[in-house]
Parts: sequence; structure tokens; C-alpha cells
Amino acid sequence: MRYRIPLVTALAGLAACTNMVNETDAATTEAASESDAQGSSSGASASSTSAGPGGSTDASTTASTNSGSSATTNDTTGDDAPTGSTGGPPPVCGDGLVEPPELCDDGNALDHDGCDATCSDDAGATLWFDVYPGVRDDNSSALALTRALDGSIIAVGSERSPTYPIDMMPSVGWMRAYSPEGALLWSRIQDHSPLSDRITAVVTAPNGDLITGGIAHNYNCSDGCFYGQIARHDPAGELIWSTMGDDLGSGFIWSVALADGNIYGVGSTDGWVEPPEMLIMSVSEDGALQWTKTLNPGLENNRGGLSAIAAHPDGAIVVAGMITTFEPGDLPQDSDAWLAELTPEGDLVWAERVDGGEGGHDEAIGLALTDEGDILLTGRVGVDVAIVPDENDILNIEQRDALWLARRAAGGGPMWSTTFDDLSYSSGRSIALHPEHILVAGSGTPEEDDEPRLAYASFTHEGALSWWSATAEGPLTWTNAVLAVDDGSPGGAVYLAGSLNEAWVGRFASAP
Repeated sequence: MRYRIPLVTALAGLAACTNMVNETDAATTEAASESDAQGSSSGASASSTSAGPGGSTDASTTASTNSGSSATTNDTTGDDAPTGSTGGPPPVCGDGLVEPPELCDDGNALDHDGCDATCSDDAGATLWFDVYPGVRDDNSSALALTRALDGSIIAVGSERSPTYPIDMMPSVGWMRAYSPEGALLWSRIQDHSPLSDRITAVVTAPNGDLITGGIAHNYNCSDGCFYGQIARHDPAGELIWSTMGDDLGSGFIWSVALADGNIYGVGSTDGWVEPPEMLIMSVSEDGALQWTKTLNPGLENNRGGLSAIAAHPDGAIVVAGMITTFEPGDLPQDSDAWLAELTPEGDLVWAERVDGGEGGHDEAIGLALTDEGDILLTGRVGVDVAIVPDENDILNIEQRDALWLARRAAGGGPMWSTTFDDLSYSSGRSIALHPEHILVAGSGTPEEDDEPRLAYASFTHEGALSWWSATAEGPLTWTNAVLAVDDGSPGGAVYLAGSLNEAWVGRFASAP
């Protein structure tokens, strides 16, 4: 019998998570700059923030099948007691007690919160959960996950510097390792003084080293001075080397990949003076900066940013992000998802602009490659799109964001796509592939505070939605990363990470 562990139980014994006050000092300038740039390259819109997830102290997640459970609620009594009963009253779904034939009972009769309304499916239930508020209990974000060669789960992110404001560096990167059962194995802060740092991406190298990507900020500089940064750490998180991009690479790195002995990072230029451009950076395995480039996606007035990168075993590189055409006109210009294949030298092999269909702002945020070489993309597309004037009669695009998942052929071209529109607002952040299903880390900003916020969703390999998991309140209000491990359990072992003011990492039940 499976037993759902409510999140409030998983949080017992942890320090209470208090609401964090937003930064009001000099660090706010940096956070706003980074958030603006991430909004250009990683999925922010007028209706959903991109700085990261977050929340309060009480959350529970769930998922239920799209078609509903075949189990029925038993309301018989006395001689008609269900099979396996001892003749007492039948189990009551929603009383918090798991009694046969219930598989879970989280104390309510709601779907999509870790146990479905019939107590017959616990897909999405919290198995273990860790909140990391940072050393200073201040502005910690979990942004990416990877699995180490020893099976441990590595989470990375950023937090307020323990020594701020003495050294005037607002943020540092952090790394934490967990056992599959949730035990904290080690935790490290990566302080690259005298620069402010964020770690935004992590992958595991073939020898077990951990490769991270992120952002370095020269806080003594007056015109932005953000630089893409790639670093190498040993399996215990000790820094081996760290390399920043040159002036051409001034900007942000959001994703990293390894291909043919080289390390690549992608992101966007900082966009302080001009609209951001797509940025790619190449570093050798020993840390030597090989080149930084800004990609020209075709026309001079096309700009955008890259959010994700993945590499084929043969060395081919696939990147994805967002593109916008900047040109004068009577109507506002929308943005589209963009993907391309690059050579190991960073040259375009082919590129494809993908419109979500309603003329709104669309973006690819997460990327994965199948064993066949097909490309899986997730992000957001605009629905209920309208062009409306503001108070100055300037036309603007208004829309709702809906999670978008698509499969493209290895050389570009559509295979299938699907849009998740069950919640007011949603977007896909990252993808994990498992033999039984596709998992998408989700996020969203509901119209009302008590409406559920997407945590993650499961799709078949043909693009059909199987189930989704959400929370109405608590830490699980913005999920940035998902990791699936094929450990033989139904649907695999699923790990999520996210944050707003407090970082969180957890393992969740899965049943495709």
C-alpha cells in the first residue's frame, strides 16, 4: 500500500519559513537587472514573474489522471461493507486516515494536491522535502538539478551573501547534495569574490565533476557589467576552476551542456542599452575561454535570448529560446519560440521560428533530446491574446500564459504540440525524460491567491496530458527544475526544485 506523506508532515522539524522582505538596498538593483534579463530569455511575462518561485510555509502537491480514476467511493454500510473490511464503517476519503482500499488520504477531497478526490491515486505526493532559506535566511533560489555518478541529487542556486553588506556583494551561488532518500550529504557556497555570483545551471561530467553555469557581476561597475560564467567542481562541490566571458559575452548564462570535450553555455546579453541578443560561450574542459558569440537569427532587427542547450553524442548542439522582431509599425510585435542547431564552433546549421498560433508572446524555456535525436521543447504560449491600448493609446499585447510542450524532428519541423490550459496561468520551465512519460516542471501566477499553482505535469511520449500536480499555497509556488531517474518504480523517481524567497528541493511520487 502506498502512503502519501503530506507536505506539512514532511516539513515538521524544519525551521519555520517566514515571509521574506524584498531587498531594499543596493542588491535590489542587481536583482532587478537579472530579473529583467531573465524575463527576456527565460519566460517572464507581464502576468508571471521570472525571478523565481517561492511561498509560505504550508503546501501540498498532487496529481490525478486526466480521465479520472476507475475506483469508486464506497458509501455502503453494515452487511454491504467493502471487500477486506472487518465489518466496521467504510473508509472516508478526506479524513486523513489511509484505510484499504485507499492508496492515500491527505485530509481533503480535492484533486491535484498529492492525493486525488477518490483517495485512489497519490501521483504527485511529497515523499521528502527540504527547505533551504540560505545562510542568512534571505532570498535563496533553487534553479537547477542534476544526478551525480554516485546517485546523489545535486541542486544549485543563489542566495544572499553571508558577508553582505560588508563586502558589497549581494549574492553568492550555492550547491547542495542529497541522497535519494533526502538526507543532506553536503552543502557549499561558491563565493567568487570580489564578484557577486549566481549559479543557474548544472550538469554532471563523464568523470563525475560538476559543471555549472551562471552569472558574475562586477558590483563596482556602473553600466551593468554582468558576465556569463562557467565553472568546474569536483564531485564534492570543491571549485576546480571558474571562467568568465569576455566583453562580447557580457550578459547571463542560463543553461550549460557538454559536447565533444567542450563546455557550452547559453543565455543573453544584458540588454541595458540595446535589446538583448542570443549569447553562446565555449570553454575547454580545463577552463580556457575559447570564444563567446552573439547569434544572428536572420534579420538585423531580430533580437532575443537563449534559455536552454542540449548536445547530441556526435557533438551537434541544439539551443532554444525566444526571438522578437523590433521594427516600427502600427501593431506591437509579438515574440516567438526559437530553436536552432549549431556546429561545435557555434555556427548556425539550421534555425526555426515557432509561433504559438494566437499572435501572442511565445517562448521556449526547457529543452531535451530524445534517444532518436528528436527535440522536446517546453515553455509558454499566449492564449486569449488581445491588442489593447494603454492610457496613452499605445497598443500592447495582453494574454494569458499557457504551458506549451512540443516535439520537433531532429532537423526541425513539427511532430506534435500540446497546450496545458487548465489553470489561469502556467508555463513550462524544464523537461525530464523517462521511458514511461515526459515530466515538465511548471509554474504560474494565478488570478487569485488561493487558486492552485502548477508544480509539474506528466505527458505521454505522444503528447497527451496524463496528470498534473499543483498547490494552492506554500513553498511550491514556482518550480524551476525537474529530474527523473529510472529506478524501477512506477514513473521513476521524480525530483523537483524551486523557490521564491526560500529554495526548496524534494522527491515526489509519480504514476504515469
